[in-house]
Amino acid sequence: MVSVPSGNPNNTEDRRRDLLKNRAITDLFEPGSVLKPFAIAAALDAGVVTPRTPIDTSPGFINVARKLVMDVRNYGKLNVTGVIQHSSNVGTCKIVLKMQKKKLQAMYKALGFGQRSQINFPGEAKGIVHNIRRMDDFDYCTNAYGYGISTNVLQIAQAYAVLANGGIKESTIEPEPPVDADRLPVTDAQKKNAFDPMTGSLLRAPGNAELMSPDVCRTGAGVFDGRMRYDLKLDFKRVEIVKAERGYHGPALVCALYFVPVSGYIPDRPVIKYLAAQRNIEIAFVPIAGTRLLVPFRMTIPTPLGQAMLEATSFVTTAAPPRVAKTQ
Repeated sequence: MVSVPSGNPNNTEDRRRDLLKNRAITDLFEPGSVLKPFAIAAALDAGVVTPRTPIDTSPGFINVARKLVMDVRNYGKLNVTGVIQHSSNVGTCKIVLKMQKKKLQAMYKALGFGQRSQINFPGEAKGIVHNIRRMDDFDYCTNAYGYGISTNVLQIAQAYAVLANGGIKESTIEPEPPVDADRLPVTDAQKKNAFDPMTGSLLRAPGNAELMSPDVCRTGAGVFDGRMRYDLKLDFKRVEIVKAERGYHGPALVCALYFVPVSGYIPDRPVIKYLAAQRNIEIAFVPIAGTRLLVPFRMTIPTPLGQAMLEATSFVTTAAPPRVAKTQ
């Protein structure tokens, strides 16, 4: 970390507080638009938008709680990606108004805003994050693009490092697994851009694609379960009707599943070889009401003793009522 102006503590003339403090962690400021990607990341994570969701920023301003949110010019019709590219205040406001305020609060907390880091450096300021859930819509919008919140440079750097690291701030394994010389080591690079097993099992319908479209199946995910790193690759097989004993009755998107071990496994293990060779594993995905997420309803795996099947007997979801922003 670099702090300017700086001083040499060995020089008597430089032993002034303003020269010796580390401004990257002691000085707070309103970050402004550099916070927009985190607000939009929260909306993406909440499932209220996708990168391609259209956002109309015309005519370059929006009335929120009787106050104006403005852009430097009228950017017109954008998508979520374009909102970030043009740093649109109006677009950011419209996006965050689609989600619950607690989602943004949770994102800030997860990234470390309003908290001291673990570097234990004297004089570190933790910053200020107000209770977003109590804000009116105007303050909520301005908070999402970096006003009404204070941070230090280290917190900003840490938050962007989390984005670059695939959304992982830190990971730990408790208890630590025993060291096995035959197990392929997992590198730090392989842990990046990897999901946990639960998140990796979710299927996200991109853009405005139909939920049962074959393209929704044609995807994959890297997964790290704390010990093994592997890829799950999907491909379209068919659409069929499924019925739970309680709840869901409707179409399911059936995808072929291919298991590709990457690291953290013992190559000679028969179960690893067996799973990697399988071409008949299937997962039937069904949608969560009111979202663009699909989750596993049934999974079938060939085994040496026959076909194994795991299927939900109860699947009940309810769409939350849409949140209507109070705008003019």
